[in-house]
Amino acid sequence: MELSKELVEQVIRKVISEQAAQKNGACCEAAAQGTCCVSGEYGIFDDMDAAINAAEAAQKDYMHASLADRKKYVQAIRDVILQKENLKHIAILAVEETGMGDVGCKIVKNRAAAELTPGVEDLTTGALAGDDGLTTIEYSPYGVIGAITPTTNPTETIICNSIGMLAAGNSVVFSPHPRARQVTLDTIKMIN
Repeated sequence: MELSKELVEQVIRKVISEQAAQKNGACCEAAAQGTCCVSGEYGIFDDMDAAINAAEAAQKDYMHASLADRKKYVQAIRDVILQKENLKHIAILAVEETGMGDVGCKIVKNRAAAELTPGVEDLTTGALAGDDGLTTIEYSPYGVIGAITPTTNPTETIICNSIGMLAAGNSVVFSPHPRARQVTLDTIKMIN
């Protein structure tokens, strides 16, 4: 079979159409069971524009949070993720949903992401002095960050990115991989 541009486009359209139908069916089924959050509950939105708008509004307030407050928020994330039942739940679900990895290894990776990801302690202020004067170096929030989570390490990515981005005063919008959707949503709910 010869691979033409038209054939590639046709296959891509078919895959996108199937994924959209699958997503809509899954979301409607989840909504009927009361497990799909389309209103923004727990920071979960069914529409990317709504998620970005909410993250932008939240970040405008959050960028004024003190480093002490950000440190508390980061510690709260660590505390909830490091609860034994939460570590186990997201590890099991990640392996079941993605078909990849090992539960024991996922627990270790999630624990490492929660314990070892730097928080506000990396946000040091520096000063350089010389013949031409004084320069201060101080980190400041960037804004809203978009993060695409991989199917290979969805929970570890969310834990690590949440800690780092929130410590810096930013907000984040996660876009889950379709094969890691539920574990991504569960992890985000825990963090929020």
